[in-house]
Amino acid sequence: MTMHVVITRRYGLAVRDGVNIFIFALADALVSRGHRVSVVATSVGDPAKIGHVFGQCPSIDLISVAGERGRFPVELEGLSVAWLSRGRRTIARLGPDLIVNNGALPFGVGHPSCTVAHDLGWATSARRLGRLRLAYKRFAYARTDRVVAVGTEVRAALGKQLGLQPDSISLIPPCVALGRYGGGGFDGREDAILHSGTSAYKDPGATVRAFAALANPSTRLYVEGAPGPELTRQIMELPASTRRRVELVGELGADHLRRLMATVRVAAFPTRYRIPTASATVVEAIASGTPIVGSGMVSADLLEPGSNGFIARGEAQAAREFGLLLSDPERWAKASGRACLLARRFSADLVADRYLALARGGPEGPGGAAAGA
Repeated sequence: MTMHVVITRRYGLAVRDGVNIFIFALADALVSRGHRVSVVATSVGDPAKIGHVFGQCPSIDLISVAGERGRFPVELEGLSVAWLSRGRRTIARLGPDLIVNNGALPFGVGHPSCTVAHDLGWATSARRLGRLRLAYKRFAYARTDRVVAVGTEVRAALGKQLGLQPDSISLIPPCVALGRYGGGGFDGREDAILHSGTSAYKDPGATVRAFAALANPSTRLYVEGAPGPELTRQIMELPASTRRRVELVGELGADHLRRLMATVRVAAFPTRYRIPTASATVVEAIASGTPIVGSGMVSADLLEPGSNGFIARGEAQAAREFGLLLSDPERWAKASGRACLLARRFSADLVADRYLALARGGPEGPGGAAAGA
């Protein structure tokens, strides 16, 4: 049976982050099965850029609830007037068979729905604002049929926030189109490290500092994303011999980034979250068979220390782990092989099947243990 699936995002679609990577990978997998997909977001931006950055299928409907003139600030996310008025009407007009919300919406939708938690959201040091945010979150999550977490740690923490048992929250991982990824062996790869993403929580400066501590004078570092002034300053202050081996490659398209991910020997993820998080950006490295050196904020679902990579607590340890993987073919091959095996659980086709089961009222479908959560 052909279904119409609506995927929502309380943010912009033109930003290359883990949530949008997940959205377009899931949407493409659904379309390839003959289903109709509409992605409804706070803002869409340039569809041509989205197609370039995500390799997005052109038959996916992209709908903005705020309008493309920025009438409602993207930063207001799900609290904006646009979602409470136009967003609700748009979803009702589409009449979907399933709604996959990436971030809870503060209203019921009248159709089978699930809300996907990718992390715990932003934190606030103001006690009053913290209580208000928690109250909003519980109110909004109560308006979905099923709660889904993308990682084990997020599921446990979200359960505490919402007053739910963790096993009442579905655990469905992020996904990528595995067939588009892949890489060669140690000898066929460049003696290089890739850091993908330049947002503050991606902490590219930590990777630059760890790279600067490496003793190997031939290793290169690629930093993907638009560099800010602080990152540029840090790179310019490096010794000339080190600075020449750092390449700021800018925001790459999907195909170019996949090729780069498949040809470096190590991917760096010194990411900073409130709790360990399963990000689709890390899944891209796993799918490429590329070993990972990451922070303790990468979910254990993605990074198995000593298996497909290593956890580094600080730049000095990161530099040591970089050096071991870059110089030891046997260690590297073991980590790469484990990454390739691990990648199977993040297949967009398998993940799409699990979301379709929600619409069909299967074991994790509406009316299950977390209904009304």
